[in-house]
Amino acid sequence: MGAGANGQINLLPTNNTNVVIDITGYYAAPGSGRLSLHPVAGCRAVSALAFSQTTTLNIAGSSCKLPPAAKDYVLNGTIVPWFGYLGNLVFWANGTSQPGMTSLAGTDGSVVSNGAVVSTTNGYINVNCQNMTSLYVDINAYFAP
Repeated sequence: MGAGANGQINLLPTNNTNVVIDITGYYAAPGSGRLSLHPVAGCRAVSALAFSQTTTLNIAGSSCKLPPAAKDYVLNGTIVPWFGYLGNLVFWANGTSQPGMTSLAGTDGSVVSNGAVVSTTNGYINVNCQNMTSLYVDINAYFAP
């Protein structure tokens, strides 16, 4: 979603709702030293990883064969909760602190997926969830110089 003048956006709900917006970054104008988006054919980097709590994912070492120059992964995470309630799932760069925001959430036992752009410092990313789930991670693109 692009922002308008002074960073403003418009929301148009069709029913009463609560809205939470997490800002995780922005796209800068092209220029020297900036990262460019490199689309890839969809690739499953993680398939049916069963876990709870925090684990580290080796995206660079996956079958997707992304270059070491990748600084951010454009991914889609899908969860299949084992016991109904998942709670929150968070992706973040390995070697950094876990952010206080949610990448996806599930409270009714449904299969849930969501897109995310996740930074990396070393080809790895971390993921944390509150309850046992199976996780699938598909890579759609990456940002690199």
